[in-house]
Amino acid sequence: MLSTRNRRIIILLVFFIAGSVTLYHFQLRRLDDSSCVGLTEAQIIARLGNPSVRYSGTFGAPPVDFLAGHNNIETLQWNRLSGTLYISISDETGSKICFEAAWLPRGAVF
Repeated sequence: MLSTRNRRIIILLVFFIAGSVTLYHFQLRRLDDSSCVGLTEAQIIARLGNPSVRYSGTFGAPPVDFLAGHNNIETLQWNRLSGTLYISISDETGSKICFEAAWLPRGAVF
């Protein structure tokens, strides 16, 4: 039988491991940007959760001719400890579709 001290150590280790896995999953892993292009806004939010920030317009400074075919552009932004995921969506045939996405690691600059 385990002593009280050993049980406490085991419990602390279990909580530490569970906390580490949770931190990695929700904050430290790189969010996948390439698989979002072509998805609807609802599909993206179902996959990534609600964005940290939402604003009108695009991220970065894309060329004007790149934006010519897109209407009502919005950018969704997910902030994590490891970086930020930017996803631009536009109104295509009645639903908002992702046409551009980029992962910016923490410390990097556009």
